[in-house]
Amino acid sequence: MDRARRGELAWVALWAGGVVGLSLLPYLASWWLTPDGYAFTGALANHQDYFSYLAKMRQATEGAWLLRLPYASEPHGPAPIFPQYVLLGKLVALTGLAPPVVYHAARALSGLFLLGAGYWFIARVVVSLEARRTAFLLLALGGGLTWLTSFFGYLAADATIPESNTFYSLFSNVHFPLASGLLALVFLVALSSWPELGWRWMALGGAAGGSLALLQPFLMATLATVGLAWSLLLVARGRHIQRPALRPSLLLLVLPPGALLLALAGPLYTDPVLAQWTAQNYTPSPPPWSYLAGYGLLAPLALVGLWLLLRRQDRPSTLRQAQDTAGSGHRGLVTPEGVLLLVVWGCVGALLLYAPVPYQRRLSEGYHIPVSVLAAVGLHGALLAHLGQRAGALARAGAIGFSAVGSLMLAGASVLGAAVVREPFYLPRDDVAALAWLGTGTMATDLVLASPTVGNLIPAWSSARVYWGHPFETMDAAAKQQRAQEFYRAETLPAARCDFLREVGISLVYAGPLERRLGDWDPATQPGLAAAFRSGPVAIYRVASCAQVAVGAVAAQGSPGG
Repeated sequence: MDRARRGELAWVALWAGGVVGLSLLPYLASWWLTPDGYAFTGALANHQDYFSYLAKMRQATEGAWLLRLPYASEPHGPAPIFPQYVLLGKLVALTGLAPPVVYHAARALSGLFLLGAGYWFIARVVVSLEARRTAFLLLALGGGLTWLTSFFGYLAADATIPESNTFYSLFSNVHFPLASGLLALVFLVALSSWPELGWRWMALGGAAGGSLALLQPFLMATLATVGLAWSLLLVARGRHIQRPALRPSLLLLVLPPGALLLALAGPLYTDPVLAQWTAQNYTPSPPPWSYLAGYGLLAPLALVGLWLLLRRQDRPSTLRQAQDTAGSGHRGLVTPEGVLLLVVWGCVGALLLYAPVPYQRRLSEGYHIPVSVLAAVGLHGALLAHLGQRAGALARAGAIGFSAVGSLMLAGASVLGAAVVREPFYLPRDDVAALAWLGTGTMATDLVLASPTVGNLIPAWSSARVYWGHPFETMDAAAKQQRAQEFYRAETLPAARCDFLREVGISLVYAGPLERRLGDWDPATQPGLAAAFRSGPVAIYRVASCAQVAVGAVAAQGSPGG
């Protein structure tokens, strides 16, 4: 490896490490700023899903390889879902580390994988070193305009759809950056192997595609649609696949992901509860202007870049770039084979955002990759090509810096938001003690009633199920949330509460400050409830019989009773 190549890889590693470190800083800052009497839960972004991931890790820690929905009170069978959190749960069991520590370490590694795979893809399609670096920085840090539109009360896609933005993806969870990186890797394999489609490349592509099918099955729609359109256009341009090349592509690239999708679809569509979960997982795209504002400066630059590629007008913008491309046989910013894939991914990916499927919004995952590369092409080909070296450097830095403002604001705002809202980002020590008691004092047959906030937390600490806990993973979530809130209201009659407890099969009722915000109701006055745990203002009641009067509070703080 020559010195220039080593320098390029060192630059990528330095920036990738810095960006991932930046995504960790808000969590470290929030932990450091934990208020007295509270504990930091490790949540900042997309907290409802974060606790559901910890709940799935807990199931795996307890021995499961196939998971059940921790927020569904209805009986249902296990399924091969969320394998990444199964593996993380096994790692928790093996190491004894706290689940949030393992989760955030995996999130950091997934971010590094996405940025590494993203740069590998960029290097395969972009000729100029400087343009590669621009594309990479726009991919890693490019955000939208919510930091401006929020002053008018509007949150664009960069603040509401984590998967649409690279930095928000690696800031949010493990599987968004992992899946986006796998998507880039499959397209990289296709670019590098066409039309020979050798066995080694197809083995790598099949492994990446199969992993993608398990992690984010709906992204196979992006992979199949973009891949098919690109392949047909290549064939139409005379780059035919030879018959011997079909065997490795079918056996390694197509069959493994297809078989995994079929295996996954079986339980998801034959089990009534899992089928309902799949059906109610409805995530439509927002209006187009939300995406345009969500991509910010990248959107107009990407449109310019797309226009340049369509017209084949891309060219080096500075003497340095001309030197970078010298000897390559191509004086454009993008390799000839990369032009077609970028155009197809850019156009087809935009159309997929409004495809007639219930998961439109989720198809924005990974789309930040072609948008960032096209934006770099637009910036270098249309603007920097007409500027001198010094003015071009300033314009380039300004464009990257302006695009990064949204991501930097996201990181800072999450820390401030957690400090103001507190629950569930921070939990009072009494709630932590109550959740710990549930973790040791309950079984999977227990069904707990709590406020929506606490109901979302319980499965991350306990094997018990909850009546309501997640807007997607709880069946008939809206109706159940309303009934749970009505239970805690003071005006609800005791007989109505008894009927509800008996009808649903609730075994434990959680009563703390968050539940009291729903209504000024004293659980000790409710027939059929016996105090099982108390710590400060938090109590947990065991459902006995509505003919019985609730037993008094447990004398010793934190000790089980009744």
